Amino acid sequence: RASAHTAGNTQQTVEKMITENPRYYDKYLESMSHIQWVFDYSPNLDDIEMEIKAYIELYGLAPELIVIDNLMNVVAESDNEWSGLRQIMVELHDMSRKTEACVLVLHHVSEQSEYGNPTEPSARRAIHGKVSQLPAMILTLGYSPIENILRVAPVKNRFGKHQADGRDFVSLFVNFASCQISDSDAYGAKQSGAWLNRVHTFEAGTGADAKVVHFPKSCLHCEDAPCVTVCPTGASFKRSEDGIVLVNEDWCIGCGLCAWSCPYGAREMDPAEGVMKKCTLCVDRIYNENLPSEDQVPACVRTCPTNARHYGDLGDPNSEVSLLVAARGGVDLMPEQNTKPVNKYLPPRPRRAANDTPMSLLAMADEATPSGFWKWVDSTLEKLG
Repeated sequence: RASAHTAGNTQQTVEKMITENPRYYDKYLESMSHIQWVFDYSPNLDDIEMEIKAYIELYGLAPELIVIDNLMNVVAESDNEWSGLRQIMVELHDMSRKTEACVLVLHHVSEQSEYGNPTEPSARRAIHGKVSQLPAMILTLGYSPIENILRVAPVKNRFGKHQADGRDFVSLFVNFASCQISDSDAYGAKQSGAWLNRVHTFEAGTGADAKVVHFPKSCLHCEDAPCVTVCPTGASFKRSEDGIVLVNEDWCIGCGLCAWSCPYGAREMDPAEGVMKKCTLCVDRIYNENLPSEDQVPACVRTCPTNARHYGDLGDPNSEVSLLVAARGGVDLMPEQNTKPVNKYLPPRPRRAANDTPMSLLAMADEATPSGFWKWVDSTLEKLG
């Protein structure tokens, strides 16, 4: 699950990759090496305190976050369930004060049907064991498996807004396959936010020459970028070390001049944050040495199922992308604008002559190992079983 969360892969993919190479996700997990896991099913308070002392001995400071999963599994000294739970909460509250850590305790709500629909957050009164007096904040959860929505309600908050009946909540979109939670539904009917990468589809030609052209478009990281020139605050800038054009969102005032000046329409205003967003060439990935080498490319290149996108150094005439541009006759987009875009577009390959011979998928499977798009289809179907 940790590998899926950090790498963005599904758990099924992670299991397959670990089977083939047990150390495949080591670089991903190195970024989580400061997290210590304790798998004792029924610890008592002394066990928890000992683990915290060991952490302090190892790292020289107390952990910033302590997660107890869950409260019912912690063994109390009292034989009475309710007084035992309260005793544990008192000790954990004292632990938070001594270590200055945020202590996050997972707990159950009552199973009584009177407390409503499990897809909606429960009220504070539904918390099992009446242990809601000590925590500074309590969040209750409701999950809808049909919608894949997790609803989170603050039913207690000493320092801010809350509503004890759980009716004031936020909805988060859950992808259990890759252990991801987001506050926006990227694939829903009401999509929102700023698009950093678009693919336009056009129909061209008529009759036998008719075809569909898919045209990807994002920031071209121009050598002479007009968006940088017109920015009044310097929020839009071009990095000297690699030429990547970025936006310093702390300086952006949302005036929109850069979007107006870009001839490619590569910038969009984020409606929630009020600042301009654009493709960053995944600068957080391409220089991240914690990632495997094959993942140190922009996400659009890594995930393209047909290998229609390529990444490399066009400044090196012998690089794979330079050779590909030379062989296919790569061109600049709208060269008349004189922006000198770094990205190149490869013209569509000539269409193959029509073949009226009946096609047999079984015969194709027997003849050769699939490649390109069909290789991706084959591997996808194999994963689905």
